[in-house]
Amino acid sequence: MIRSSRSKWISGIGAVVLIGGLGLAIDVGVASAVVGPPVLSVNVTNTPTNPVPVTVVANAAAFQPFTASSSDGNLTVVVPSGKMLVIEAVTGYVTVAHGQTNHPFIGLAVTKVGQPTAHAQFSTVSQGTAFFPTLDAYVASHTTKIYALPESTITIGLSSGPIVGGELLFVSGHFENYTP
Repeated sequence: MIRSSRSKWISGIGAVVLIGGLGLAIDVGVASAVVGPPVLSVNVTNTPTNPVPVTVVANAAAFQPFTASSSDGNLTVVVPSGKMLVIEAVTGYVTVAHGQTNHPFIGLAVTKVGQPTAHAQFSTVSQGTAFFPTLDAYVASHTTKIYALPESTITIGLSSGPIVGGELLFVSGHFENYTP
């Protein structure tokens, strides 16, 4: 008799655990089906001296993607008339002699009719020994906002001393229509 009441008691606990487990499963199912609060509009008001930064993405005529690359570490781009170039990313890769003390960097200069209008330097980060034990690899990946007016010349180059492996340079951004 003790055995039968004990098995009923264990069966009862099993049923409670089973029902409790189903309850959890039901709760989880219900919780995952709940949709968040309704989307509300937000109005941001700033003064003219503190504008809200925006990017026009819906106007394809005003936003024309730009990319350029070089496998020798030097790149020159002339901005077309009627356009402004916005450089948004600069990326590079260079391998140099193992143990070289000059730290590579990417230099960027914007000139218009021979007059410098902007200059930037982008650092590289050592990635250790490259494919061969005689080479060290450096990479750079920077986001930026550099503006070049129509008919400006942009010169970008990797500076690292003697290159013994290879260089790659990538620049991207977009052109915008420009009227002075």
